[in-house]
Parts: sequence; C-alpha cells; structure tokens
Amino acid sequence: MSEQIREHKKIIPLALIRVLEEETDENHAIMMSQLQSSVVQQYGINVDRRTVYATVKLLNDFGYDIRYGRPCENGSDKGYYMASHNLTMDEVKEVLSAMNDMKKENAEKYERIKRALLRHFSRYQRRGIEEMLNDTSQG
Repeated sequence: MSEQIREHKKIIPLALIRVLEEETDENHAIMMSQLQSSVVQQYGINVDRRTVYATVKLLNDFGYDIRYGRPCENGSDKGYYMASHNLTMDEVKEVLSAMNDMKKENAEKYERIKRALLRHFSRYQRRGIEEMLNDTSQG
C-alpha cells in the first residue's frame, strides 16, 4: 500500500469494512484490539479506539450492519462483527451450483466468478461454501 494511502485518514472506513467483511460474520466476532491490529497489518494504518467507535457508527448510519456483542473466538470477550453480507450463502451456493456446467467448459471464467462471489463473505463462510462445492462436484 502506498505511503499516500496510509496517511490518508479517509481510507479508514474502507479498511474497517474490508477487515470486518473478511474476518467476521454472524458467528465470528473480533475484539477491538484484533480489529485495530488487522487494520495495521493489512493496510499500515494506525487507528485508535475512538476512531473505530466513530467510524463504526458512521458505517452503520450509512447502512452497513456492523454490530457489537457476540463472543469472540476466545469465548469470553465480546466483539464487532458484520451481521449481514451482501449475498446470502444460499444464494451463492445456488449460483455456483448452477454454474457447474460452465466449470467444465470454461474453468477460468468459473473461478473468476466464484472468487468475485466469495469475496462478499468472511473466511469462515467461504470455507463452508468451498466444502459444499467440493461435496457437490464429487457426488
């Protein structure tokens, strides 16, 4: 990431959205410290707690469904999570299942569309969709 972007404070909402989309879902929350650490690691942007609070409020006002309160991986602390993603898992499964014939005809196009669809889910949800697709292709 360029120095110019790292120093630009307006990028913080985009960085938070990306981290929350990638790392969280209805079943996986992230603690404030993990959220801050992920933004630093992935985007090189230091963000304090007050900025996270204000940015989450702004994003919620703008229509993102970011919530606080689910237990995190460690089971004790509560954290932030993206409560809803743009597409449901069932919608993506249906589309990818319907595209099975395309996979045989044009594997590159299938993979490109699959990556674009899966980008809208947390890594945990993507894993479940991938497992379902593997079961479908083997069965």
